[in-house]
Amino acid sequence: MRASHIRKMSGTFGSQSFGSWNKWKTVKTHIEGPVRVDTRQLDEAYDFLQQHAATENQVLDIAYVRRKIDRHIPVCLYFVYAIQSLDKFLFNYAVVMGMPEDLNLQGEQLNHASAALWETYLGTTIIIGFVLNRVPIGKWLGGVLTIWGILVTCTAAVQSYHGLVALRVLMGICDATIPPACMIISSQYYRKDEQVIRYAGWYTSVGSAMILGGLISYGFQHLTTTAIEGWRVMYIVLGGISIIIGIITFILLPDSPMQAWFLSDAEKSAVLKHVAINGTGVSNRSFSSHHIISVLRDPQLYFLTAGVIAVGISAGIVTLYSTTLVRGFGYTPKEAALLNMPSGLVGATAVLIAGLCIRKLWIPRWAIFAACNCCSIIGSAIMSFMPHSNRAAMLAGIYIAFAGMPTIMISFQWTAANVAGHTKRSIAVSLMSAGLAIGNIIGPYAVRQQDAPDFMPARITLVGTEAGAAVIVCCLALYYMSINNWRDKKWGREVSVGALHKDCWDNLTDGERRGFRYVY
Repeated sequence: MRASHIRKMSGTFGSQSFGSWNKWKTVKTHIEGPVRVDTRQLDEAYDFLQQHAATENQVLDIAYVRRKIDRHIPVCLYFVYAIQSLDKFLFNYAVVMGMPEDLNLQGEQLNHASAALWETYLGTTIIIGFVLNRVPIGKWLGGVLTIWGILVTCTAAVQSYHGLVALRVLMGICDATIPPACMIISSQYYRKDEQVIRYAGWYTSVGSAMILGGLISYGFQHLTTTAIEGWRVMYIVLGGISIIIGIITFILLPDSPMQAWFLSDAEKSAVLKHVAINGTGVSNRSFSSHHIISVLRDPQLYFLTAGVIAVGISAGIVTLYSTTLVRGFGYTPKEAALLNMPSGLVGATAVLIAGLCIRKLWIPRWAIFAACNCCSIIGSAIMSFMPHSNRAAMLAGIYIAFAGMPTIMISFQWTAANVAGHTKRSIAVSLMSAGLAIGNIIGPYAVRQQDAPDFMPARITLVGTEAGAAVIVCCLALYYMSINNWRDKKWGREVSVGALHKDCWDNLTDGERRGFRYVY
């Protein structure tokens, strides 16, 4: 075992940190100046560290503790996000398996049914940030996923457009809570530089869901002897699996590192001290109204939300209609299901490569984001302007376009790493979900039936939104660089772990922390 992997986790928070506190104390911020902080709003991690101060002198290998976490948290989130993503692809495959004909959908009703989930999703994000700030997040996520599974199962019973829309509305309420919850949970256990590869690990489930969805669709399209349609059987099976995963998540996923059943008290303390440098906190259910003002005044959140909307528009087009586009090349529904599977492989591979490049090669996030966007632009351009008769090139364009999948993952991790303050961060991650919802609402409407089979307006939209996202992320990187440089000049370099003051567990925003530096 290398000596660099052995860390004595004592001394990070000495007696100065664990001494008695008054109800109020004064800290200085670079926005408001000296402010009075209510110590009742301290992070729950501080109370845990005080109560387990006796574990300070234990020598622990933080790399070993991190591996224990890796075997539980990212794995659980992988299955949660996979099953949540799978339904979106199942709806896509159900379309080519005959669902519109079976439900007698007319005109734009298919678009309306698809958008119903995202419209409700968007409306729910208005309150979900406040909800996540108050609930035990692990239990909440497991419960929501279980309800989600029940709704997926009920989709098999719909007989009309109105029934389909009603279920999609209810599913949108559940769906809205899953991405922000996964973002918050991931950020509780890892430092900023460690987070991105873990985000990449569970976000590859989107590509895995595409591959699995193609196989499932292909298999159920061969069901010709059952009393009900193949797409209905598909929803019953996947709904049951969702319910099982939801129950397991409810039981096994801890609400915070302090409740992590697979860690000892000493290991929990080590993790909390390890992530203290993030300056974003771990768990605090108090509500801070001034964090809402901070959200409204924070330029980074406008950049991030705009970027996610741009990426979401193209994702909304490709996710819902990629199989339909493949069918437009002259393939049968069964062939279309199989030919769409490589898109998932390309996306999952791109996510892993992006995570490794950021973590191992220290390539800036904005550069990886822009590179992935360039791949999407190339793929979208091939798909948009290549002669329709060249089916091989058109397929290649679709596959290459999915190399842009890491952009959403990077946006998620950026938000969790660069936004501090529990109320503010809960709202911020909900904004990312809202941006994704807006994009997925707009995207499908770019694909109009009167434009079939070429769907040229949709393809042009793909190129335009991807190019716009690349410009936005470059502007965001320049903003981060300028703010970091300004803070370095005004207050000096960011503090190290050993220099952390006892206010590190205060419920302060990133704008209120002098030592906070943005990753880009």
